[in-house]
Amino acid sequence: MKKILSKSIQILFLTLVVFAFTGCLKNDDLMTDGVRTGGLIKPSGNIPYKLGSTPTVNISITVPMGAAITSIKVYKTFYHAATETTSNEVLHTTIDVAGANASEALVKSLSLTWADLLTGLVVTGYTIPADEMLSDIGDVFTFRYVMVMASDGMDIFS
Repeated sequence: MKKILSKSIQILFLTLVVFAFTGCLKNDDLMTDGVRTGGLIKPSGNIPYKLGSTPTVNISITVPMGAAITSIKVYKTFYHAATETTSNEVLHTTIDVAGANASEALVKSLSLTWADLLTGLVVTGYTIPADEMLSDIGDVFTFRYVMVMASDGMDIFS
């Protein structure tokens, strides 16, 4: 009986010590403090450009229903594989959404020609050929999408 009472007192004491040191801790939510939601889009994945037989490249951008997006800024860069250099990044276009995705999902499209892809891009030590047939195998155009949210006018990067 004495042993059981001694064990009970020890467990009670340890429980009180644990509560004494943890009872005043705040439940800080550092993961979602100041979180912004929305801005989800789904552009077409990798799109092959077949030299000489692709007059236009069509990029489909799906904007699911959700937090209202004002516009989508589309930035582009060029990577030259032979010299492993990347061009400057330029704003190619801004696609107006005007918050239409708040009530229903929508699809926006972007059609590009070779000349559209080249506009504004500069690669140090290399000139992107105006004739697509002179392009090197492995060269890549990359697009980055930035959503401007209707709620605060701030950008969300994708």
